[in-house]
Amino acid sequence: GWAYAQNTPFRRWKQWVHEGGISTPFIVRWPDVVEAGTTSNEVGHIIDLLPTCADITGVEYPKSHNGHDILPVEGLTLRPLFEGNTRTGHETLYWEWTGNRAIRQGDWKLCWDKTVQAWELYNLPQDRTEMHNLADRHPDVVKQLSNMWFAWAQETEVEVKP
Repeated sequence: GWAYAQNTPFRRWKQWVHEGGISTPFIVRWPDVVEAGTTSNEVGHIIDLLPTCADITGVEYPKSHNGHDILPVEGLTLRPLFEGNTRTGHETLYWEWTGNRAIRQGDWKLCWDKTVQAWELYNLPQDRTEMHNLADRHPDVVKQLSNMWFAWAQETEVEVKP
């Protein structure tokens, strides 16, 4: 019960890829850079932390290590947002956690709930709490986004659980 209560009005909690599991405030304190009281509704992802730290410190992300190629970083620096500017955000975001899957592109978010074993489709600007599954009404969007998710999973070597 408490997991649901603490995330109200969102569905699910940590370990799930619904908004209740992935939508978290990000608090930054950086004197002389981030103005106190500043807020932003820009979407960020945990994959943005490494590029942000590298950008701020001037470190370049390596392309290989010990003779082995490293997958390129998918994240984008958050630094422009910290400095009060805008940035071009992610065109598409992907998640996989313990068999739960999701992809977000534009207004659409497609989730695979491992307990339901089916794709769920939501229009986030109209339904941020993910209460109205539109998968049956938009099978073309489900097919397109699920194909993109599986292509990403293969490219990034995600172990796809049944």
